[in-house]
Amino acid sequence: MYRRGVCIVSGGTGELGKRCVENCVKSGMNVAYMDTDKAAGKALKARLDKKYGVNLFFFHGDVNSEEDRELFENAVIAQYGRVDHIISNVSSFQVDFKFSIR
Repeated sequence: MYRRGVCIVSGGTGELGKRCVENCVKSGMNVAYMDTDKAAGKALKARLDKKYGVNLFFFHGDVNSEEDRELFENAVIAQYGRVDHIISNVSSFQVDFKFSIR
C-alpha cells in the first residue's frame, strides 16, 4: 500500500485510472490527476469528493502536450508543495514529467 503523501495520476478518468485515483484516496493520499476528458474528470472529482470527504485536484489537459504537463506540474506544486508518487496511466511513451520525487 502507498504511504501517505501526494500522488499524481495521468490518464485518471479511464477505468484503470479511476481505480488508481480512488485507491490512492482510500489510502489517505492527496491526489492530483490529469485527463483530456473534462466531463469525466469533473464527475470523478465530484463523486470522490463527496464519497470520501476529500478535495481532489483535477486538471483538464493532454499529458502528451509539454505545455499542459508544465501547467499541471506548476499547479500541483502550488497546491501541495511536493509530489511523492507518479502513476503514468497513458498509452504514450512521450511523457516526461519534471517533478522531483522526494
